[in-house]
Amino acid sequence: AEPAKADPDISRLEQRLAERLGSAVQIRHGQKGKGQLVIRYNSLDELQGVLAHIR
Repeated sequence: AEPAKADPDISRLEQRLAERLGSAVQIRHGQKGKGQLVIRYNSLDELQGVLAHIR
């Protein structure tokens, strides 16, 4: 089975969030409106920066 093509709206949102947070972001959008938001970080300092933007 071929992977589903990324929704352009979701891709734009991922990019905007990544730019704002300074970290890679992945949105996994499933059926019935459920999903996951994944924010990647490479160090504890990077995580602290992400958390500072969220707070």
